[in-house]
Amino acid sequence: MTVQAADSFSIEGKTFWLIDVEAGKQIIDCADFGIKIDESLLALSTGCYRGYVADYSVEQDILYGVKRVEISRRIMPIENIRNRSMNNYHRNNRFVAIRGNIGQQRRGGYYYDPFSYTIESEKTPIKYTGSCIIAGQGGGWNTDFIECYLYYNEAYELYYSDGLLVETRSLKSAINKFRNEENANINKDEVDPSQRSQLREDIAHSPLKYAYECSTYKWRNNPDW
Repeated sequence: MTVQAADSFSIEGKTFWLIDVEAGKQIIDCADFGIKIDESLLALSTGCYRGYVADYSVEQDILYGVKRVEISRRIMPIENIRNRSMNNYHRNNRFVAIRGNIGQQRRGGYYYDPFSYTIESEKTPIKYTGSCIIAGQGGGWNTDFIECYLYYNEAYELYYSDGLLVETRSLKSAINKFRNEENANINKDEVDPSQRSQLREDIAHSPLKYAYECSTYKWRNNPDW
């Protein structure tokens, strides 16, 4: 599975990454960002199956968000270019080459411009009630699993009530415990990889107050996962 694009989370002048959202909940669903689009135009990719990313921020304990959606441009009906493997045309003073297999490039009866563009919402208050995990300030690179926060220098479990931050819990103890275990034996050859994985998961979950699912929020609404 390709690592998924992460949502940013800014708080107290620092930028973190959203690791996970409380089980059965989605922060993004708790606000109307005013973006109305035909879902067939979403520029989906293996690195962002959701078709969007979000930038969250906390200002005076109030949660805000900006939603950014990648859109493909429909360029011409399939019937106009059927049975041709490469077609060139000029639109909006740009020259675009359409190459490859028609069956792989068409959606909804149209070819799509290989260059997408972004629709960005206004900064919007989000009336979310529930918890989330954020992490940052370090060498972590993945945000698709809860235990990913262990690879950052800072991590917090936050709780919101109707969009207002009411609880902040540091997860530093778990990060320190993981690093101690890692230095001791977690990466030793004699430790089975499945045991190392389970140890990471156990350490990551141990300080959490609220419930989270096995797969993170970025995969939660896709029926194929």
